[in-house]
Parts: sequence; structure tokens; C-alpha cells
Amino acid sequence: MHRILYLAILLISMSCGTTSKVQKSTATETVYNKELAVIQWDQQTIDLGKVKLGETRDLEYTFTNVGKMPLEIELVTSCKCTQLDWPHKPIAPGERGVITVTYDSTGQRLGQLKKTLDVIANTEPIVVEAFFTVEVVE
Repeated sequence: MHRILYLAILLISMSCGTTSKVQKSTATETVYNKELAVIQWDQQTIDLGKVKLGETRDLEYTFTNVGKMPLEIELVTSCKCTQLDWPHKPIAPGERGVITVTYDSTGQRLGQLKKTLDVIANTEPIVVEAFFTVEVVE
């Protein structure tokens, strides 16, 4: 039953086209509609290196709104091992912003990990990702 409902929603959402193609993806390039807000990361993936189990580490994602509309970030999410703070006021075109993250390695498994930040904003696509990698050691 759930599969049928999911398939119906997927088909309906695919049939609801818009008049302009906003994002075009190929294996090597993504083109965004610059008429909207667009997040351009200074560094989309940050490597924290080695972090001892139980330690915390702070990191910052800096970005520029390279679109033509003010960027309004509604929510930033990640794993429960993070505390997040982001701009709550619109970021004008050409302006810069910062998302701060505190990573807590308590309870994490040892070894290499890759974590994802999902930024939900008035962009297309609505979710823009950033990443960090960490090696948790004893």
C-alpha cells in the first residue's frame, strides 16, 4: 500500500512541470537559474582530520549568494552529532553568510565518517548540501 501511494505521489510530482528549467545536471556540471537565490560555497566539503572520541570540533561554512534574489535559509539539518547556527535574516545577492557547526564525536563509531548538512532555502533545488569528513580515533 505504501509503495502504491509513494509511486502515485512521485508520478504526480513529476507531471507538475514548470515553465523554465531551473537546474540542468550532467556528469560534470550543474547549471543553476541565476534568477533565484544561489548558494556558492567557499568550500563545500571540510575535512576535520582526526578527532578523539568524545571531543568536539567547530567548523564554518562560508558562502556567497550569487543569485538575483535574497537568500532565505529556512532550516539547516544534519546528524544529531551536530549543533548548527545559520543566518536568520535574508542574504542579499552578492552578500556573504556563514553557517557554523559544532561536531561532537561522543558516541560516534571509530574510523572515517562523512556527514552531510542539508540547507533548506529558497533555492532550486530546495535542498543544497555541504559535507564534512572526520576520522574518529580513540
